[in-house]
Amino acid sequence: MARLAKGVLVGGMALVAAFSGGMVRAEILGPALINRTNVDTAANYMFLYDNGTSTPGFTQWGLVTSWAFYNDNGTAQGNRQIEPVILKKTGTDSWVITGVGQPITTPANMTGVQTFPFILASGSPVVGPGYTFAHRDLNNAGAIEYDASASGVHRYLYRGGNSDVVGDLLSGFSSAGRIYSIQFTTQNQPMVQIGNPLINRAIDDGGSGIFIHTQEFPFWAPVVEWAFYDNDNFSPDR
Repeated sequence: MARLAKGVLVGGMALVAAFSGGMVRAEILGPALINRTNVDTAANYMFLYDNGTSTPGFTQWGLVTSWAFYNDNGTAQGNRQIEPVILKKTGTDSWVITGVGQPITTPANMTGVQTFPFILASGSPVVGPGYTFAHRDLNNAGAIEYDASASGVHRYLYRGGNSDVVGDLLSGFSSAGRIYSIQFTTQNQPMVQIGNPLINRAIDDGGSGIFIHTQEFPFWAPVVEWAFYDNDNFSPDR
């Protein structure tokens, strides 16, 4: 079973987790890639996939490998830029950007499903429970077909001239009233965790330095997250 990846500094020992090397099935997230009624006419909006649950997107830990959308309008929306984005939910209506993909330029003539590799521009391609995806129309109108629906799973936010930067906190997305023909695909992988239990311990470090955990990673993989335990009221801002 997939586990939360963490790295922890406790009493001079580090706890870190990363992906295992064994590949398992892919996860495909998003509505069906089918013909829909509308295409956006405004520029610089971001469209977030949110199915309304506490974990609104991906259900398994993995790496985003590709994404696809549907457009069969011929040359009408050709040569437009779209940027793929990965976000993590941090609150009721709060999201942090964790990965930004290289923008693509839509083909001059589109006749159906358009598929692209997810090429990382910044951040991480890692996703898991609590993570979702978005797309942004860059300085041009949209190219991905959508339906307006009360049961929609996409929310939108005007980004204007703001760049999408890893670590940016976003809020103020609209209610979910649209369904876009877009999907993200991941290569799923289980997780491994190393280090010490996150419990109360007797001593705090008295000086600065680097503390190296002697347990080695068993394979090459990206580190996803780290954490530590501290319940002392007298040691803030360190």
